[in-house]
Amino acid sequence: MTEEERKDMAELFASLKEVGKACEPYDIKTIRKNTVNTLSKRFYQEHFIMSAVLESFFVKNEISFKELNETIVNYIPKEFTWNISVAQINLIISKMIRLGLVEPIETDNKYAPNFKITDDGVKAYQAHTFQSLATSSFFNYQTYRMSILMMIVTIISVLVAILSIIVTIYVTNK
Repeated sequence: MTEEERKDMAELFASLKEVGKACEPYDIKTIRKNTVNTLSKRFYQEHFIMSAVLESFFVKNEISFKELNETIVNYIPKEFTWNISVAQINLIISKMIRLGLVEPIETDNKYAPNFKITDDGVKAYQAHTFQSLATSSFFNYQTYRMSILMMIVTIISVLVAILSIIVTIYVTNK
């Protein structure tokens, strides 16, 4: 190998290393098996709970963690009580804190802070942002379920039609 060929080879290897570095962010290991059904349901539940959190500030601007939980549990559909965990609800509340919609206020009990609605939270509540998102997510979730049912009915109808044609041909030929 000549010196020039060695240089070219080194440049080629350097380029390949750069390609490898460029691909690193795309080396993603999937944790969940998300389906349309699970995503639609999750978005519906999340937006509904977010609207319940904002709804809990209807009467006053600062509430206890217990009041927040009571409002959520009494506001959400009863099926949520069995389908969504306390950890998921706390994660949604944390998300709302991160988005700047509510603020935690420390109390003597570090496990039970009070919460205050922020100006952005009031604006989202006034605009019915999360209520609209919950309604839209619910519609998408129900539409998906209905489309699956309609697909099943269509397949059964086609099978019945084919069967009736076969029976008609069989009876006519006898």
